[in-house]
Amino acid sequence: AAETRSSESSEQREVRLDTDRMCTNQIRSSETTEFRERRLQNVRISTARSRQTLHSDLNLSAFHYDSNYDYSLHPNVVIGKMDKICMYCSALKFKNKMRGM
Repeated sequence: AAETRSSESSEQREVRLDTDRMCTNQIRSSETTEFRERRLQNVRISTARSRQTLHSDLNLSAFHYDSNYDYSLHPNVVIGKMDKICMYCSALKFKNKMRGM
């Protein structure tokens, strides 16, 4: 599917998306209330699991610190640069640190 999608033209993509949209609308309009509730519950569970997975690899990692791992390269870690110079002691600090810290 990924290979065919990468080679399709923008017109083909629009037709595919329109077809998918119509099929989804038709299926959802004919589903029962019970089935709809079950489907939405599954979506909620799936969303919660993916959010947990996103952060789970760093969960409690401070207690298992590995000095060989560069945590600043992790996609969920945004530290910023230490490129501001303290006006009192000339130490490097982060952009949003308070004065004198």
